Amino acid sequence: MSKSFSILFFVKKTNPNNEQIATLFCRVVVNTNRCEFSLHRKLPLSQWSGSIEKMKGKNSAAEVINDFIDSTRSKIYQHYTELQNANTEITPEALRDRFHGKEELQHTVLSTCAHQNQMAKELMERGELSYDRYLKYTKCVEYLREYNKEKFGKEDILLRSVELQYIREFEHFLLVRKKLKGTSANTYLKLLKKMVRNAFLNNWISKEPFAAYKMKSYKTDIKYLTQEELDRIKAVDFNFERMNTVKDVFIFSCYTGVSYGDMEQLKGTDIQTNAKGESFIARKRGKTDSPYFILLTKPVLDIIEKHKEHCEQTGKLLPVTTNQKLNFYLKELATAAGIDKNLTMHMARHTFATTVALANGISMETLMMILGHTKISTTQHYGKVMNQQVINEMNMLNEKLK
Repeated sequence: MSKSFSILFFVKKTNPNNEQIATLFCRVVVNTNRCEFSLHRKLPLSQWSGSIEKMKGKNSAAEVINDFIDSTRSKIYQHYTELQNANTEITPEALRDRFHGKEELQHTVLSTCAHQNQMAKELMERGELSYDRYLKYTKCVEYLREYNKEKFGKEDILLRSVELQYIREFEHFLLVRKKLKGTSANTYLKLLKKMVRNAFLNNWISKEPFAAYKMKSYKTDIKYLTQEELDRIKAVDFNFERMNTVKDVFIFSCYTGVSYGDMEQLKGTDIQTNAKGESFIARKRGKTDSPYFILLTKPVLDIIEKHKEHCEQTGKLLPVTTNQKLNFYLKELATAAGIDKNLTMHMARHTFATTVALANGISMETLMMILGHTKISTTQHYGKVMNQQVINEMNMLNEKLK
């Protein structure tokens, strides 16, 4: 038992009309915190011994009180051990409440995840969150369950056990045990952070452990298509509808920067028209809830018109299949276009930012608004890519001029 934990029994005069009678109290101390509470037992003040914390004598009244004190001490020690084994925060108030049978609702990691995931599911059903994004929430629960089992020998622990060390070790688990890339690990750490933050705001926990944690920043290699490669993809014509639809969805993203998750949620009613007759999309990103605005260009409007019948029948702007299937079919598209790159929907978004937008004079501030970024620094990564491309091409020119 920890030296910072102690139990003391004492008496107080509580009846001003009878100073010979005292009430039995208990004081619980955990570290420097203490809590005192009445045990609702009366005894003669003259028979109390403060040195041994019991009644003097061997009469039946003394035996009853002393047995009660021993039983109370034993129960509080038992509650302390239970909380200690649960790896949860131990406070004098928690021990007092357990003793009185008033144990507070114990929020656990998985129960809190379930609460957050239910809200995410409702957002998905309303079309405000993509199915792929929702799967991230459920995958995060799987990782937490596995980590808890490995670390504590059980799948779930009390939410109050999530402290800075827990976060750091969960990060290590994702990177080393699950072999995730840094950016992927950050995705699940951000979901855990969101869960813990909401729990803190709901007063389910008394402190926010992520306040002392700094998320690592990982340098990512931005892959995109050149204009020549994009033109080759546009020129490919398949004999079957499935691949032509895949091509249309990919090109739509290349000319709008809309991510797969947001494209999946687009409806025909999301297309708006201003006083000049220009068509645009103004929505919020499912990933960050930040607004984005896109003026639709001719290549995009042509694709929308091509799939107008599908939109009228389903309400969905485009016939978008699952991200997994789409990325699989994009390999066929790359082969057909003679492009030796791993085409993904994320590459389409990168292509828009670099080849379509920045290369044609779109400002960084405007690009930030189109992509729905919350920080200009995120958008500026694309600017660095374009600068590096200029350096590489100038070096090639320099070699030729030698």
